[in-house]
Amino acid sequence: MLVLAMVTTAVSVIGYVALSATANGLPPLQVFPGWLAVLEPTSEISGGQVSLLVESDAVGSHPLVGYTVVACGSHPYTADLLIGGAARLTDIQRYPGQFAALMPPLQVQRLPDLMLAYGETANYGPVQLIRISLPQAACLPTGGGKSAIGSGPAEGIEGFAAAPFQQSWRGPWGWWHGPHATEAWPLVGALPQTGAFGVFTGISGLSGKWIRPDADIEVSTLNPSLEQSIDSAIPAPSDPQIASWTGTDGMNPVARLTNTSSLALLQDWIVVFAVGFGIGGGMLASLLLEWLRPRPESPLQGNTPADPPRSTGARLPQAAARRPGHRGALLTAALVIGWAYGRRSRQ
Repeated sequence: MLVLAMVTTAVSVIGYVALSATANGLPPLQVFPGWLAVLEPTSEISGGQVSLLVESDAVGSHPLVGYTVVACGSHPYTADLLIGGAARLTDIQRYPGQFAALMPPLQVQRLPDLMLAYGETANYGPVQLIRISLPQAACLPTGGGKSAIGSGPAEGIEGFAAAPFQQSWRGPWGWWHGPHATEAWPLVGALPQTGAFGVFTGISGLSGKWIRPDADIEVSTLNPSLEQSIDSAIPAPSDPQIASWTGTDGMNPVARLTNTSSLALLQDWIVVFAVGFGIGGGMLASLLLEWLRPRPESPLQGNTPADPPRSTGARLPQAAARRPGHRGALLTAALVIGWAYGRRSRQ
C-alpha cells in the first residue's frame, strides 16, 4: 500500500507540473526575418492603383506562401518584386497555378547582393527579383468609390518560405508542443531599415532610380483553423477571428494564437492529476503517520487469560488510531477535488 501511494503521488506531481507548464508556456515573440516590396523605376511611374497580397496557411517549417502584385490604371504597369531574407522562396511557380499556362515563362533573378542608396547606403543581402509587367486596365470601384484589392490584372508566384511563420511552445528537447503559438509574417510592402517613399538609387543589383509605390497591402491566412483563437496581434487584424490584415503601408504582422481544444484537453488532465495527487498524498500521509505512531508495548509473558482488560485496551487504541488517519486521507482528497474543480470552472 505504501508503494502504491508513493507511485500515485509521484506520477500525479510530475504530470501536474508538466501539463501546467505546457498549458501556460508561451513561445518567444519574434519578428519574421524576411521582407518583400515592390519598386517602380522612376522613368515608368504609372500613377495607378497597386496592391500587394501575401497568402499562406502558415503551417510547417517551410510554409507554402503566395505573393501577388495587382495593378490597374490608365497605363500599363512595370515594376520589380523584391524578396529578401527568409521570405525568399524555393520551388517557385506561378500563382495561381491554373493560369500558369496562359502566362509567359517565369523568370526569377537571384541578386547576390542588393545595395540601395537613400541618403545612406543600405545593404539588403541576397534578393530574389521578379519582373512585373501588367497590361492597362481600369480599376473596378467598390463602395465609397475606392479601388478594391484585386480589382485589376495580377501576377503572382508561390513557393516554400525559408523559415516557419508559426511556432508553438515546445517542451524539453522538442518532445511535445503546447497550445500557444506565435505567428509572424514577413515585412510586406516596405524595405527594411527604411520606411521612406522617396527615390532610391541602385548601387548593386539594381541600377538607376527607383521608388516604392503607396500600395494596398493584404496579408491573409488560408484555411484558418476553427479551433484557433487570436489572443493578441500587432497590428490589429481586419477580422478578430482570423489572422488577416489590410493596410496601406509596410507591415510585418505578429499574432499570438491559442488552440482552444488542445488547451481544454490539457486543463481536464491537469484536474485529473490534481485529484490523483490529493488521493495519493492523503494515502501516503495516513500510512506515514500510522508507521510513525508509537506502538503499544507487548504483553508480558507472565500474563494469564485472567487479564483481558490489558489486551483489550491495547487493541482499542490501535483501531481508534487507524480511523482518524483514513478519515484525514478522505478529507484531504475531497478538499483537493473541490479546489481542482473550482479552478477548472474559473478558467
